[in-house]
Amino acid sequence: MLLSIFTAASLLGACTTVSETPPSSHIPSPEQSGYPNPESEAMYPDKPFPEEIPAEEPFVYVLPDEYADLFAQADWIQEPSLPEDFVTGNTFMDWYSDMTIERYVDSTLDSMQQTGGNWVIFDNYWSYHSIEPPVFGPFTDRNDNAFRDATEEEIGAMIQKAHDRGLKFALMLELNWDVMRGEWQGWEHALSWGEEYFAILERKVEELDNPTAGTNEFWDDWFESYGTFVMEHARIARDGNADMLVIGKQIDYAVSPGNEQRWRDLIRDVRTVYDGPLGYAAWTNHEYTQAEFMPYEELDYIIIYYYNEISTVENPSIAELKESFEAFNRNQFQPLSERYGKPIIFLTPFQSRDYGAKQEWFEPSAPSDDIREDLLIQAKMYEALFQAVQDEDWVKGIWSWGYWWRNDFTTMYNPDDSSFNKSSTIRNKPAMAVFEKWSP
Repeated sequence: MLLSIFTAASLLGACTTVSETPPSSHIPSPEQSGYPNPESEAMYPDKPFPEEIPAEEPFVYVLPDEYADLFAQADWIQEPSLPEDFVTGNTFMDWYSDMTIERYVDSTLDSMQQTGGNWVIFDNYWSYHSIEPPVFGPFTDRNDNAFRDATEEEIGAMIQKAHDRGLKFALMLELNWDVMRGEWQGWEHALSWGEEYFAILERKVEELDNPTAGTNEFWDDWFESYGTFVMEHARIARDGNADMLVIGKQIDYAVSPGNEQRWRDLIRDVRTVYDGPLGYAAWTNHEYTQAEFMPYEELDYIIIYYYNEISTVENPSIAELKESFEAFNRNQFQPLSERYGKPIIFLTPFQSRDYGAKQEWFEPSAPSDDIREDLLIQAKMYEALFQAVQDEDWVKGIWSWGYWWRNDFTTMYNPDDSSFNKSSTIRNKPAMAVFEKWSP
């Protein structure tokens, strides 16, 4: 989502090998990436979300006949078998505002039930308020329908609503820069602003190789402030009876060899407050994974935010996709699980767009007219991944990422201002039927 612009930008940068720290937060120019044209109209309207758009009506997705016939063919497994304790679930798209809590939580949870998934994951944000010194905090602007963090009461209500539907709930934590950056001024400003502040973090992580007193002070301050964020949500998870706490997702730069002990100390502090299972969601592609530098032996689950390039062709077969997934299992993920002695949950952002198996990020909260919809590639990606992991006892589950809040994929504030029909949400798409078929 656009509010994660600087995290997403860093992830689009070139990375080296799976054993090295990512070299930089190179932010590609809009013509090189999935960002909208910086000259286009700003995403945030001047007025609140239109009151005439009502809450979602109940809706049951029915797989179109053309896909039902296709899915009956031999390369789609008809009677899959996964262990009873295999977990499947769906992660809300990382957009949260007044409209979501007031209008869309119930209908989205009902839709998630249709996927057969037994987990709901909510990704809550705090923002950088400053970088020198590093300070994080809740969002300061809670008016209209701008993106914001969820309150304790709202998280508690979501947990209860999930439990009422027989679903388990994981609370996931993430950072962005909205408060520090200030009022949205368009993509060009955001990208240039991000380059400046990512350069500071890049320098600070490089200094960990030969730390000075100033370097240690910076990272001690960083973890003290981030620890406040995590400990507050550990208490919320405990008091709300959340079933898992994910202490971070793709946290840029702080996950590095020089900070491993700081992560260990934080994890041990969290366990004094919350006694449920813990995980961390490490951004990963075919060349690099944050998981190399997170002390997962202190956690319960390795969560892989799965951005590997699975295929470079537009329309690969299920067999080709499965072979690629199996190669990553052998060479990247099973060794990681064995190294730490922990099971893996895959957090999957598979998109329904052209060349979807390349896993190139784009911004779905913009029209993205240069991206073509491809519902089939998303379904094939899920079918192939499930086939590739069904006999792997080190894989604990699969969570889809980016479950959109509405049945309408092209309206956030105004008609045709977004393109979630091409994004990673599986809601009301053929991939939803694949996910349901495989869910235990």
